[in-house]
Amino acid sequence: MNASSGEFQTDLPLKHPVALCGIARPQRFIFFLKKLHISTSAESIFCDHHEFKKDEFESIAERTGSSGIVTTEKDAFRLKSIKLVSCPDIWYLKLDLRFSDRDSEGIFYRFIDKALY
Repeated sequence: MNASSGEFQTDLPLKHPVALCGIARPQRFIFFLKKLHISTSAESIFCDHHEFKKDEFESIAERTGSSGIVTTEKDAFRLKSIKLVSCPDIWYLKLDLRFSDRDSEGIFYRFIDKALY
């Protein structure tokens, strides 16, 4: 999804974006991009809960010559909140949780209930 417009596409419309994330386990995000055959021009990985700044994105675009950024849903919303109007397209992967069968779903919810209560 496009972080600015909300446009949804099944294929990322960027040729070689910069993979950007500020999450606890960035290797999972990078692995997922590779699994989806998304070829990136560079990886820009920050620590979890990183406070993004506009100049970081301008330097990323200048360094890599990339047409845009692909990031996590969490980071896309954090980036949007600081109004990065001058940065290139920001797209994020929209992930959904689906279960292969009802038994797996039941096990998952019982596990969550047990952890919460």
